[in-house]
Amino acid sequence: MQFSWVDAVSQPTFATAFGVSASAAPTLVLLSPRKLRFARLAGRFEQATVQALIERLLTGQVATTPLTSLPSLEEGGEAPPAEVLEEEEFDLSDIMGEAVAESADDRAALLAQARIAATCSAGACHV
Repeated sequence: MQFSWVDAVSQPTFATAFGVSASAAPTLVLLSPRKLRFARLAGRFEQATVQALIERLLTGQVATTPLTSLPSLEEGGEAPPAEVLEEEEFDLSDIMGEAVAESADDRAALLAQARIAATCSAGACHV
């Protein structure tokens, strides 16, 4: 029996071949490279569940999954996929509605001040 450790984050293609995602790590996959079959740990990554899986596999009590070929490991890990940024759509009317309302209030106040100033400059200023 041989053991190996693979980082699912830096080797996602390899891990995916065994149905493992980075979010599922850590987990355990038992592989027979000669038979091209594997079994994946179902349950918590703890000594008792790992030991039970190994014992059940060795006694033929665990179903294994076939592989069509052995996945390869990329030396140094795979390049991380380019991050796809999704633009969040939102309604500007909420933000702009407040600004427009404030602007309208400001304009009304300025207009009232201008009318008072115009009236006062004409000599009919009554405050």
